[in-house]
Amino acid sequence: MVGNNQEQLLKLNDLLREQIDTLEEREDDGLNDASVGVFVSIDLTNSTAFKIQYKDLWKKVIPAYYNAVQRAFGVGEYHEVGLEITDIVHLWKFVGDEVLLYAPIYEAKSIEQIVFAANDVVSSINRRILENIEGDLSESDLRAIECDLGAKGTVWIGLYSKNPNATGRNMVYEEKSAVNSGAPKRIDFLGADIDEGFRISKFAVKKRVLVSPLLAGVINATHDSKGGLIQTQYVITSYQTLKGVWKNRKVPIIMYFPAGIQDSFEYDELEHDTFCAGIRSDFKQYVLVDTNNINKIDNILQSVELYATREEIVDTLRSEEYVRKRVTVTRRLPSKIVSELE
Repeated sequence: MVGNNQEQLLKLNDLLREQIDTLEEREDDGLNDASVGVFVSIDLTNSTAFKIQYKDLWKKVIPAYYNAVQRAFGVGEYHEVGLEITDIVHLWKFVGDEVLLYAPIYEAKSIEQIVFAANDVVSSINRRILENIEGDLSESDLRAIECDLGAKGTVWIGLYSKNPNATGRNMVYEEKSAVNSGAPKRIDFLGADIDEGFRISKFAVKKRVLVSPLLAGVINATHDSKGGLIQTQYVITSYQTLKGVWKNRKVPIIMYFPAGIQDSFEYDELEHDTFCAGIRSDFKQYVLVDTNNINKIDNILQSVELYATREEIVDTLRSEEYVRKRVTVTRRLPSKIVSELE
C-alpha cells in the first residue's frame, strides 16, 4: 500500500512539474500594444471634513477604503477567480482619497461590466469599508462611517499606446527608472480623453457614476439590445462647459442608472450642477425627451469631431486581430506547494 502511494505521489509530482513547465506566466497589463482602455475614478466624499472631525478614525478608514475598492475590482492581490473583470482591471494610482484604475478592453461587454462594478462600489462603499477595516470600532465610529462618508465614480474610455508616434489621442508614460529594475512599474496616462475624464469627474455626486460621452457612444454602438433598455440607464442630466474640453462647447454629463432612473434622489441631491432645471422639475418626463438619453450621443459626437474616434474604438473591438491579442493570465502554483513536492 505504501509503495502504491509513493508511486502515485511520484506520478503526481511529474504531472505537476509538466504543467508548471508549460504554463506561460504572462501578466498582461495592456500597456505593450495600442489598446482600448477604460479608466475608473472612485472618489471618497466628505473625506476632508471627516479627517478634521475624526482625527484618529480616518487613519483606519482610508487604508480600508483603498483595499475595499481594489478588492471589489479584483485588483492585484485581491484577484478573485470567477469575477469576470478580475484579470483586466489594474491599479493606476492613488491620488489622495481617489482610487484610479485602468483596464485594457478586448471585449465590448467588459465595458458595461466595469460601469456596473463601479456603481456597485459607490453605492455600497460604507459596508465595504467596514468589511476591510482593521481593529475594533465603537458604536460612534460605526455611525460616523455609515453616515458621514460616501463615494462617487466616473468611468471613461480612450485608445492609448506606449509609442508616442502612434496615432491616437492618448499615450502611456512609463517611468524609465522602473523599466527592468524589478521595482513596480509607475505609469501614467496622458491625453485628451484622459483630461476629459478628469474634468467630467468634477460633476460626480455621491452614490452615482458618470460616464464620458465617448464611452456612452461606444456602449450605444455595442450594447446587446436584449440586455435591457439602455436609454433608461444612461441619462444626460445636464450640459456643462468644461475647461479646455470640446473647444468650450457644452459637454453632456451622463449618469448611469442600472435599474433605470427612478425617484431615489437624496433631498438635496438635485441642487448639484450635475442636474439641470428640467430634471429637477420632472425627471420622469425629462428622460423621455430624445436629446436627454444616449440615443442622441452619436449626433453630439459628430458635432465635436469625436464620432471618428468612437468608430475607431468600436472597429478595434470588433477586429479579430485585436481580439487575438487578449492574453489569458495564467498563474503558477504557489512555490510552497512546489517545494513540498520536491
